[in-house]
Amino acid sequence: MEEARILTECVYDPQKSEYAAWGCGLGYHVWHLYAISKGSISITIYDNNADIFELAQKYGMLNKIPQSILHFVKDESGKQFASAIAQENCGIFLHLPSIKSIPDREIHNIMMRFFSAWNGTIQLKKELAVNFRSNQNLVSSNVDELESTFWGQEAVLIAGGPSVDEQLEWLRAAQKDKILVAVTT
Repeated sequence: MEEARILTECVYDPQKSEYAAWGCGLGYHVWHLYAISKGSISITIYDNNADIFELAQKYGMLNKIPQSILHFVKDESGKQFASAIAQENCGIFLHLPSIKSIPDREIHNIMMRFFSAWNGTIQLKKELAVNFRSNQNLVSSNVDELESTFWGQEAVLIAGGPSVDEQLEWLRAAQKDKILVAVTT
């Protein structure tokens, strides 16, 4: 229950009016979405196993959520879930044990990659907040003070992505006469 609460607090965005959750489990994460939103959002659970939804209603937390805001969709391919999360006002919640239990290897692998990216974003968000606070305490000046030092020089902004590997040789050569600035990863 505590694990679900902590993750939900990291994931929840009050700007979203609905949430699509992949995976039901016993519904702890769904209950926390309901609780943190004070019942103001619609929650749809997508899962490839319809039986788990009934078990979560009987033995888990789903019976504590008004049925008017809770929906369940049996989605063996993940296509309905993908369509739902493409909507701008839809938040995402992924239940890792449910992803791990997907029997179709191809869908399982796609969902695991999606989970890794989603979870990485959550972790990065926390790290950025902690780093920002730490840096604010350590630095008494502003980056604008460096403008005169580097005025007129070329700079390359480097971000994590597949193209970085393809550009490593160019970046090695560029460091001789350009300022290289890396962000996040």
